Amino acid sequence: MALWRSSKGLQSLSSTARRSNLCRHCFAVEYATAIPPEAAQPDTAREAEEDSKIDREAAEAAQKLVSSMLRANLTAEAASARLFAGQSSLRPRAEDARYFKEKGEALWEQVKLLAPQHRTRPSLLAPAARAAAFGLGAASACLPGNLRATIGGAMQDAIVEQYNDHLRELRQAGLAEEMADVRASLRDLRDEERAPESTVQAPDLMKLQDVKSLTFEEGLAGAVKYGFKALFSASQRI
Repeated sequence: MALWRSSKGLQSLSSTARRSNLCRHCFAVEYATAIPPEAAQPDTAREAEEDSKIDREAAEAAQKLVSSMLRANLTAEAASARLFAGQSSLRPRAEDARYFKEKGEALWEQVKLLAPQHRTRPSLLAPAARAAAFGLGAASACLPGNLRATIGGAMQDAIVEQYNDHLRELRQAGLAEEMADVRASLRDLRDEERAPESTVQAPDLMKLQDVKSLTFEEGLAGAVKYGFKALFSASQRI
């Protein structure tokens, strides 16, 4: 009798265990089917959207950088052309003034053609830069030839340094290959001759602070170079 009861008890325990295992299995199946597919696997659509957003932001940043550069270059090339237009207005028979006026206008047109491709608007400071350059050119027409060359050379130095700064910024931003056409255009524009050769180089900013050690020509070159360079830099943002 005791043996029969023990056997019945074991059968009851075994049946209970089977029912418990079955319930756990059913719960696991129901839980698994209740999980939506988007939670059970990586959200590829969301990841793709985030990647696309990052790409758009990077493209917009690159576009903004290039646009600001071209805006400053528009101002610079216009100023260079107007400088020699001012000289030519008072020295109409001077071949050098006429040559560099026409050369500056041609370079200005090159940047004008490049600007719309990168949605670049002219700077609000461009009219002031053109007027200042024309006035300086007209005034320099009354000066000796070496001082006229000093002023023209200082303007060219300001523009060349600006192009070098822009090329370096493109490289540092990792856009040298992506913006290869812009980089090539900036490099070609940088290498153009815009003024007669000058024997006077504008001093660096450290030397410019020591006014007593400067010659008149060096002081004039420094004032023209850094004055217009500051104006060009401001036009990049305004």
